[in-house]
Amino acid sequence: ECAGTTTRHSSVSWCSSPGALYHILVHGYGAESGIFDLSLADDGQPCPFSINCRPANDECEQAIPITNETLMSDNTGANTSAITTICGTTTNDVWFYYRARCDGELWADTCQLDMGSMLDSVVSLYDGCSGEELDCNDDYWDMTINCEHRSAVIGSVYQEQDILIRVAGFGSHQLNQGTFPLRVTEVSAPLVLISFPTLPDGTLGNPYS
Repeated sequence: ECAGTTTRHSSVSWCSSPGALYHILVHGYGAESGIFDLSLADDGQPCPFSINCRPANDECEQAIPITNETLMSDNTGANTSAITTICGTTTNDVWFYYRARCDGELWADTCQLDMGSMLDSVVSLYDGCSGEELDCNDDYWDMTINCEHRSAVIGSVYQEQDILIRVAGFGSHQLNQGTFPLRVTEVSAPLVLISFPTLPDGTLGNPYS
């Protein structure tokens, strides 16, 4: 209380993301105006998943577009889609879409092991949100590359085809959530597979040609 007047303070909390820019609007109730102090604090606690703080691409219909690049993303707090996958039990999936430039093979992977905190991923390709699963991979390896518990999926595509890419954690362990790199590369002709699907070492972070 101040000079017989009751001061009514307001507060708000939200689930924040590292590096994000937030705008805070302060206004008086009704016609009230005057000088105020604005305090901002981080309580240092992880954001409870009960707070609706899910990734923007949590649902297939909200898939984020991606081109031939490496995109850092995060599946922390994401829901698990009802859609099934041939790769086993998955959880906390997020979605991306890619439009093929030509007929050939599409490679989508999370194999850059020095990037991101999610340890065990599953990557799947679909031809629609309620469509067919084109291919899926968990724990990719061949004679030249070992993605450990991360994944690389290779699928045949045709020109102008819209491909949905689902990245999920394997199983339901807490460490299967976090940040991860998603790299998409398109090869204009079908890959020549010798004994195993041999590709350049994806852990080096170099694009495929």
